[in-house]
Amino acid sequence: MWFVFSAMTTMVRGGYFEATTQNVNNFPIPPATDTQKQQIAELAEQCQTLAENRYQKQAAIRRRIPDLCPAEKEAKLNTKLKNWWTLDFPSFRKEIKKAFKQDIPLQERNDWDEWLTAEKEKIAQLSQEITQREKQINAYVYALFKLTEEDIKLLEQQI
Repeated sequence: MWFVFSAMTTMVRGGYFEATTQNVNNFPIPPATDTQKQQIAELAEQCQTLAENRYQKQAAIRRRIPDLCPAEKEAKLNTKLKNWWTLDFPSFRKEIKKAFKQDIPLQERNDWDEWLTAEKEKIAQLSQEITQREKQINAYVYALFKLTEEDIKLLEQQI
């Protein structure tokens, strides 16, 4: 749909596309029954809820990481620490040392390791559930557009 949208609209200053009524009215939207619309809407809402839950889990730990920073230092997180769930524990410790110039206190390491591991697993599970529902949405949309297996394969290679 992005390809169609960008082809049907005009790019304006700043790299934005200008969507006019004329362009939007010509946007190819297949007819769908109320049931099909409802099924897609429910899946989209589930994706939104799962994504919000995932974000809350990511943010909860992101808010606690500065607790590891010495009081006299500014607790500024680098990109890797902001995306802590992508790190294993040794890498997390390395980034803490780099950002805060000190290691996680020895007596707290097991707690941090267990907490990060448990939350990473929950985040991975939520991501998997989002992906599963997105695939279901895609299947409904493919059916609405009456795409063949070849069409789907070509499309999925491009995204």
